[in-house]
Amino acid sequence: FGSSLLLWSAMAHDHPVGGLDALSTNVDIDAWLEWEERKEGVPFRHHAVAGASAGVMEHLFMYPVDTLKTRVQAWKGSGSATTTVREAAIEVMAEGGYRGFFRGIPAVVAGCVPAHVALFTTFEFGKLHVIDEDSPYHVWQSGSVGIFAQLAHDGILTPCDVVKQRLQLGSYPTVRSCVAELWKADGLRPFYRSFGATLVMNLPFGAAFVATNEKLKSAMGLGSSARTSDQAKTELPRYFLAAGFAGAVSSALTQPLDVVKTRLQTQDCACGVPLACEKTGAAPVVKYENISSSVRLILREEGAAGFMKGLFPRVVTVAPSAAVCWGTYETVKTFLGLSAL
Repeated sequence: FGSSLLLWSAMAHDHPVGGLDALSTNVDIDAWLEWEERKEGVPFRHHAVAGASAGVMEHLFMYPVDTLKTRVQAWKGSGSATTTVREAAIEVMAEGGYRGFFRGIPAVVAGCVPAHVALFTTFEFGKLHVIDEDSPYHVWQSGSVGIFAQLAHDGILTPCDVVKQRLQLGSYPTVRSCVAELWKADGLRPFYRSFGATLVMNLPFGAAFVATNEKLKSAMGLGSSARTSDQAKTELPRYFLAAGFAGAVSSALTQPLDVVKTRLQTQDCACGVPLACEKTGAAPVVKYENISSSVRLILREEGAAGFMKGLFPRVVTVAPSAAVCWGTYETVKTFLGLSAL
């Protein structure tokens, strides 16, 4: 979706009149899909491969910590005590051993490949057509590209994230049973119930992350067009460092919204201990209707501290995940001969 918007805006800028007929006659669609980022040429398909590799590495690397974060943030029912990271780890081990830390991973892997292809190709397209490093508005331009890239990513990954979190809570035994039960209950709606909260959280996150990351890369002198092949390879560790720091800052800034998103996605799995609706036969509980009601309820029942639940595991998850994701992306591009040399 984000890729389409950026592509359309760029074509409209180059062809302001003539409508669809003018676009169809004057624009070579294949050429647009094989756009190049730099003189040496960066084909669309290579960015897709690099983005898919980055997405898989990101989610696999920190998945156990993400499972703990979900457990800490999820609503456990009225009167339930707050779960600490240690208690969450004990719960997971008691329910399924070490394998419990990886529940739901098939769902997120299936979704992260197309989602990260969309994320990075949108980012690179916007980087080419929107960001001007010499502009005084460079930070704002980077932020806007980050928003479009995150929108493309979340439109694909949100349903997979819903399934993933429910499996992380032990509410369903398999991806198939979770999808079937949600669809039977209310069609497509449960898969996108948290989409508004996801966008409210992730669009600022994407803007803050890309703006911070691009600023750090510029300050570190990364990506210079004058660098040699050997210099490009020696720079790779600094891409990991810049992305990790940007991820830590952005995740901390958007932490309250992550709590709201998790509550909306997992609330009807609050069936006691263990959290398994299928096992206990408990009726689904819908407590958080939307973003505003969720904010009011959390504030009234848990105070401001409720919005900080899971902050440590979130930062510990997002910072290295961002480093692995964006560092892997740059590494794959470099070794495919795609970096600026």
